[in-house]
Amino acid sequence: MLTFLLKSEEETYRFGSSLADKISAGDVITLSGQLGSGKTVLARGLIQTHLNSNEYIPSPTFNLVNIYDSKKPTIWHFDLYRLKNPIEIEELGLDEALADGVTLIEWPEKALEYIPNNVLNIKINTHRETNQRQIQLIESTLWFNRIKEFKFLFESL
Repeated sequence: MLTFLLKSEEETYRFGSSLADKISAGDVITLSGQLGSGKTVLARGLIQTHLNSNEYIPSPTFNLVNIYDSKKPTIWHFDLYRLKNPIEIEELGLDEALADGVTLIEWPEKALEYIPNNVLNIKINTHRETNQRQIQLIESTLWFNRIKEFKFLFESL
């Protein structure tokens, strides 16, 4: 597990952006944390960098999934906060996302039985008084070598 302290929303965005060159088809990244902790900011940095676009990337809170097509792998951005029953995730296209896309899942604890084991789990804790974010990367074997250089890109705790 790697832990980083990010000092601002901009650093959270940049952290997500730096993940963009590490992803490939079939990857799954889960984003856990309280409301307002920066999950969507991190996802926005990754998606905009992956698309090489300043396209606005909204939170998928209300429609539960946003899909971003590109010449690179398609990104499926799920927000399961409003999910009532875990089986609903099947109706959102999770199987298709897992087969050939990059899958970002906010609030993964709402459907753990549908999430594969070989994922990068990102946990974000926000210190409200300073607006700093503690990012914990809990990597699987697949992700270990891809993210080890993050120790040098970001201030490690």
